[in-house]
Amino acid sequence: MTNAVEFDKDEALAESVNLAPEAGAAPGSAAVCAAEKEISCEMSRELLERLLAIAQRHRKEGNIQRAKELFWTLVEERSETPQADTARAELAALAEGLASAAASQPLLEHLFTMAQHYRKEGKQREATELLWTLVEDHAGTPQADAAKAELLALAEGHERAGNQHMARSMYERLLDQED
Repeated sequence: MTNAVEFDKDEALAESVNLAPEAGAAPGSAAVCAAEKEISCEMSRELLERLLAIAQRHRKEGNIQRAKELFWTLVEERSETPQADTARAELAALAEGLASAAASQPLLEHLFTMAQHYRKEGKQREATELLWTLVEDHAGTPQADAAKAELLALAEGHERAGNQHMARSMYERLLDQED
């Protein structure tokens, strides 16, 4: 159990752990050997769970390539485990998400263009609503990043106009999106 805590402190070590059981380990008495196998299985399960958690964290943080590498490690090296099943599902979701994101790029670009058009026409409320939709519902896309920049500019405009409450509200909401 102590080893699992140490791995939490050092992700690189946790990711580099050899998942294969040791070959050539000298067995002791039958009872000791069975106890060692049980402990080894429990530690192996904990390591697999930790590796899965690290991969999922990378996915959530947007480091898709690293997440995919770790998911594939689980699938390829421990294909019969529940963690490998979860990794397969994660990989399928990533593939589906990437295909969906590519298909929706023209729509997202159109929404961003509409928001800019509303802003030029002086329809700030409509523009702001569309920009927030892009930021909150389509995070990680180029349009969401551009929408954040537009919202920051709007917040700065509110601040210059003396509308401190609205500016602060927008700044805080933008900061919440960074978490």
